[in-house]
Amino acid sequence: MVGGGGDAEYFEVFITSSKRYGSPSIEDIEVIESWLLKNKDVSNLSLGQLVDVNYSF
Repeated sequence: MVGGGGDAEYFEVFITSSKRYGSPSIEDIEVIESWLLKNKDVSNLSLGQLVDVNYSF
């Protein structure tokens, strides 16, 4: 994950691949989602579609 920004109530992150030009796999995303949902401080979770962070922003 790469930190995005936010505060104690709301934050955004990017789930990234460890490969230079790779995308996270479905399994990568599911592991991170599961890990976040097990955290007592996470009360709401929304995952967006994959984006190309080099050219989309």
